[in-house]
Amino acid sequence: MGSSCLLHACYLLALPAVFDLADDADQVTLLYSRPDDGLRSSVQRATSMCPMSAIVIEE
Repeated sequence: MGSSCLLHACYLLALPAVFDLADDADQVTLLYSRPDDGLRSSVQRATSMCPMSAIVIEE
């Protein structure tokens, strides 16, 4: 996650199996540092949903 994250949590709608945001958290938790290849398209969709472009996929 980039430092520009404002916790809009749009990515949670797309992929709650990879991202988590606790009720009292001030940052997003990445549940898997390298999600399964079967989740790739979902991770890409979640990344594109971030209004701040704070989520970046690193190859």
